[in-house]
Amino acid sequence: MAEDVSSAAPSPRGCADGRDADPTEKQMAETERNDEEQFECQELLECQVQVGAPDEEEEEEEDAGLVAEAEAVAAGWMLDFLCLSLCRAFRDGRSEDFRRTRNSAEDAQFENDERITPLESALMIWGSIEKEHDKLHEEIQNLIKIQAIAVCMENGNFKEAEEVFERI
Repeated sequence: MAEDVSSAAPSPRGCADGRDADPTEKQMAETERNDEEQFECQELLECQVQVGAPDEEEEEEEDAGLVAEAEAVAAGWMLDFLCLSLCRAFRDGRSEDFRRTRNSAEDAQFENDERITPLESALMIWGSIEKEHDKLHEEIQNLIKIQAIAVCMENGNFKEAEEVFERI
């Protein structure tokens, strides 16, 4: 029942034979490496907390920005599709398809701000498709502005008409 003492790990209290339990050079080097690795890991974690790790608010803001950008792109595609469909239906004389597509285009909300009226949205689109500044384009733009305000007033929404006037 005698155990082989030489194969067992040395006790930090020493050996029964009186020899010191000082660690060997190999054990000391390994301990140093472990300490260095632990220190480096701790340092990396601290740096990550201070600099690199985005908090939840930053991630949410970034996600909200990406969502807004995706919505804008999708709205642009939808507008392009509806305009193309309207032009083709009109060209081909398909009045039922034209009416259906027109109704879809009128119902679509292209702006994130729900306060924007359809005519204000049309005014923004009209301004974006101007290639050259000419008198006709300017006259149509003014007529859209007038109509945007007039529609609100006809419906008795004078406060909304005032807000539209201030926005345009």
